[in-house]
Amino acid sequence: MRLECEVLTHPGLIREVNQDSILSFTKHGLFLVADGMGGEAAGDEASGRTVQSVEEAFGELFEKHPEKPEEMEILLRDSLMQANRDVFQIGIDSPGKKGLGSTASLLSLCRGIYTVAQVGDSRVYLFRSGVFRQLTRDHTMGWSLYEQGVITRDQLETHPERHLLTQCIGSEHPLLVDTFGGLLEEGDLFMICSDGLTGYILEKDILKILSGD
Repeated sequence: MRLECEVLTHPGLIREVNQDSILSFTKHGLFLVADGMGGEAAGDEASGRTVQSVEEAFGELFEKHPEKPEEMEILLRDSLMQANRDVFQIGIDSPGKKGLGSTASLLSLCRGIYTVAQVGDSRVYLFRSGVFRQLTRDHTMGWSLYEQGVITRDQLETHPERHLLTQCIGSEHPLLVDTFGGLLEEGDLFMICSDGLTGYILEKDILKILSGD
């Protein structure tokens, strides 16, 4: 299986510090986007520590050579659980940074299987056979309202609670990590992004770019 990866990040026009952090191990098919929160310095540190935690776990993950999809899900979930503990510890060691956190969208492409581990509102999309769809669910109050049928998907994109997280890396509460996977197909294109993209461009416009229209 041959993998190609392109990475792009930008702090935007408001902040001086880029709070997004990225991990890209194309050779081994492991990719992560983390978006920090908690002030300029703390948000940057939270996303950076999230990436560092997963990177440190990387060797251990693949020494185990997971054979089954559920084994990979467990390994990816455990890496984000460790990241959660590491980021939470930053707030304990530096009380001024208490409350910092990060999203984490982690994707593994291995042995014909894709596996996703997700916390927060960064997203993983799949573009396959001309169809562009969001694989992950946002851990936000707005998304909860959407799932309950209170608001529509179109209303979700502008809802005031669409960015209010219900789960994040660095939480003092029990962390719930979404994990799932599926079979890879030739030509699959995955996109992992923070809300720095999806908060400013419509999915239909992203589809036009990916499809070359």
